[in-house]
Amino acid sequence: MSSMKHSRGADAVHEGDIPGAKRNKGAVSDDVEIEEDDGDDEDGEDFEMSQLHTQDEAGTTVVAEIGREADVGILEKITLVNFMCHKRFHVQFGPNVNFVLGRNGSGKSAIMNAVVVALGGKATATQRGTSLKQFVRSGASHSEVIVHLRNRGHDAYRHEVFGDTIVVERHIRSDGTGTYKLKSGSSSGSRGTVVSTKKEELQHILDHLNIQIDNPVSLLSQETSRNFLHSSDPKNKYKLFMKATQLEKISQDYEATRDNLEEMKRGIEKKKKFLPEVQQEAKRLEEKLQEFQALEGLEMKLLDLKKELQWSMVTQLEQSVEPYRADIEKERQRLAKNQSKADKAKTFCASFDVECQELNQKMEGACQKAAAVNERKESLSSELRAKQKKFRDAEHELRALERQLVDKNKEVKALETKRDESTALSQRDVKGERLQKTQQLEEGRVKLKQLEDQVKTVENDRFQFEGSSEKKSSEIASNEEKARQLTDDVVKCKEEIRRLQSSRKDRLEAFGQWMPRLVAALQQNQSRFRKLPKGPIGALVKLKDYRWATAVEQVVGYRNLISFVCDNHEDEATLKRLVNENTRDVRGPRPDIIVSRFTGCEYDVSQSVPQCSYPTVLQMLEFPDPDIRNCLIDLCGVEDTLLIESAQDARREINRRLARQAYTLEGDLVLYMRFYSKPYDRFGGRNSVFRADVDGAIQDETVKLNALEEELSSLKQNIATMKQDLNTTKHHASQAKTRLAQLQKEKSRCAAMVSDLQAVLEEENAEEDTATYDGEIDECRKAISDIVEQQNSKKTLLRELETDLKQCQADIQTHEGTVEEMAMEIEDLKAKIVEVERQQGKAQGLAESYEGRVGEMTKRLLELEGKVEELMRKIEEAVGHATEACERMETTRDPKSIEREMAKLQQKVREKGPGLAEKQEVQQRYVEVADRCKTLGDDITGFKRAHKSQAVLPAAVESERLRWETEDQL
Repeated sequence: MSSMKHSRGADAVHEGDIPGAKRNKGAVSDDVEIEEDDGDDEDGEDFEMSQLHTQDEAGTTVVAEIGREADVGILEKITLVNFMCHKRFHVQFGPNVNFVLGRNGSGKSAIMNAVVVALGGKATATQRGTSLKQFVRSGASHSEVIVHLRNRGHDAYRHEVFGDTIVVERHIRSDGTGTYKLKSGSSSGSRGTVVSTKKEELQHILDHLNIQIDNPVSLLSQETSRNFLHSSDPKNKYKLFMKATQLEKISQDYEATRDNLEEMKRGIEKKKKFLPEVQQEAKRLEEKLQEFQALEGLEMKLLDLKKELQWSMVTQLEQSVEPYRADIEKERQRLAKNQSKADKAKTFCASFDVECQELNQKMEGACQKAAAVNERKESLSSELRAKQKKFRDAEHELRALERQLVDKNKEVKALETKRDESTALSQRDVKGERLQKTQQLEEGRVKLKQLEDQVKTVENDRFQFEGSSEKKSSEIASNEEKARQLTDDVVKCKEEIRRLQSSRKDRLEAFGQWMPRLVAALQQNQSRFRKLPKGPIGALVKLKDYRWATAVEQVVGYRNLISFVCDNHEDEATLKRLVNENTRDVRGPRPDIIVSRFTGCEYDVSQSVPQCSYPTVLQMLEFPDPDIRNCLIDLCGVEDTLLIESAQDARREINRRLARQAYTLEGDLVLYMRFYSKPYDRFGGRNSVFRADVDGAIQDETVKLNALEEELSSLKQNIATMKQDLNTTKHHASQAKTRLAQLQKEKSRCAAMVSDLQAVLEEENAEEDTATYDGEIDECRKAISDIVEQQNSKKTLLRELETDLKQCQADIQTHEGTVEEMAMEIEDLKAKIVEVERQQGKAQGLAESYEGRVGEMTKRLLELEGKVEELMRKIEEAVGHATEACERMETTRDPKSIEREMAKLQQKVREKGPGLAEKQEVQQRYVEVADRCKTLGDDITGFKRAHKSQAVLPAAVESERLRWETEDQL
């Protein structure tokens, strides 16, 4: 189709895509060019395919010949992704013959190679590579080929599964590996679902559709066609002809079949020769066996009894193992449960240790921070005192400057007056005026002395009144705070009396007004629970010695005393709903719900109880219900908490590490090297729920209430009296302050008058020049100007000092608040450390207890396993002996009864006489001969059937070969 020098070529696809499909024979061929410049590795994006009688811009033309369409095996369309030169290529083929035209390197051969690879062909079959990875487009990680095969009509392959179209997807990775996907499709073009991923299924499809990928008549590559056209040797063309028409394979099958037929004939003759002899021997042995027929029943029964005896002994041993296995399983379950609890307790202990270390670090940091803040506060206080002193000094200096300014102004006025009077002295007689002024001066001095005495007296009275007012105000504030505390105590005391009166009728009232209502609701709804919850816990325990009520409640905790215990989480959810329904209006703590399995068995805590003469909390309590006892052991560690009356004895015993912790009679907590007084009333002022005498408690509370009310009434009267005295004192202080201001004002006027008169009298005795007065006036005015400048400077300094004082006071207040917060934080951390150490000690005790149980259980388990191993060894020996005789058989009889029956049968066999061993030998020989006879007969029948079936093929092949030779000659 093209010359040797042309740069364009064409491939042809006949009868759809896969010629060679059923009822649609055709071929696919590549035009051969002498210059091997097909350029498949070049970019093939310019290669496109279109519909019938269309041509693309690159000049590639697809022409489909119209003709009769086949129902199955037609290649309808193909899609290439990153395959050889094609990045993404899709083509819809025509129904009959399709011609693919294009330039060299445009990807024509790639289409046919894709068909070969997609339908299971090897890379070498395309003659374009030795590995599939060579077909992956350069730079891509994988390639994909999707082929659509028509699957219609009555010859369709599994049409109910694949539908009208079979979609074959071949995925090839860059490393040469690949996968198949066979999907169902339809004529509309959808891929459908994956039916199979196996290549065997694809081979079945190709065989059914008669698609021959390796047949050059179906798929003819360029290399094959080039060799066929260029070869001048007729033998090579004949070989191609034989391969294309499959005559070569048929000839090979023919030779193999002929050899098989000859071998079968020889086998049949040989077996026919030996068969009569074997049959005669079998007949002789059968006659001889009839002589032993009388002993056969006894022999078989005796043999069966021997087998049954052996297996009966095995069964007896196996039954003896079962109780041990059941015990082992129970021990393992208990061991796993206790080991899990021990591991959990160790985990809790480790977590508590870490938490305790973290809390200690936090407390150390808080203490350091508090010390730094306190040090800073003291520094600020010292700085504040220095600044206050400086401020007072500046105020004194400013007042001194003000007094100097007033004096200088007076001096200027006096000099001006003297200057004026000095001018008039020479013109009039001032003797009478001087005498009058002298008398006025003496009177003024006397009056000034009287005023100074009055000022001192009034100032002293004012200081006394003000001091008394401050003291009385402080006393009133203290008494009012005490009155508020007494009022709260009265309210709590009344509430406690009411609670005790209610608990006298119903002990549940001691746990809250709502508790009887909740317990009644629990009883009414008991059918909703799998197991009825138990509680409150405090109502289910009894204190042996009521002196320890405070200490025991400190250990157990009020919230635990009002809590309930459930067997499972379903009951917990139901109880939560009841609690919420019956405690909606409750102020204060609500009952907690604890989930703990109801076993009815008490924990063994003998290893955890401290070995000393002091009782533990667990020993001080009585428990009618073992589940409540177990719950308090898990929650509070009551089994290793000592009760010691004296704090000194408690410290001594705890420091000896006899127990984890101890409580004194007053409720103080004692830990190793630490002692904590009862930090707060954790029960909110309540009396102990373990009261023995409720009437006595009510009487005590009533006496206490009367005393509190009497003390409160007296305190209120004292406060009212003190307030009246305070008002009177404040009024006297106000009057003294007003009188003092008046006296000081009058004293200032009198002092100014005396000073003026004295200055006038002194200056009248001398005749001074007016110019002298003018010079002194100028000097005074200059001094006044300097004083004003100093005043302004001091005022500025005072404002700055006042601002600094306010800032310093604010900083001190801030640091004081911080110090208080840090103190509260340290107290909280101390309480947390105590609680964590308590929990840690409890977890450590539990871990040790569980580890002790695990050790005992492990020892018990090893003993049981040793017994089981011994029995299993005996069973294994017995099974070995029994298996040598026969396969396992079931029996319910004991070995002794079987032995008795065997003895009877053996006696009967001995009475029948000898010959039993000979019979067994003859029987064995007869079985062997009979089997050989049957085998020979079956072999002869099989050979004949095979010979008959295979003899048909050579005849058909020979006939067909002769027809081909005749046609070839013609």
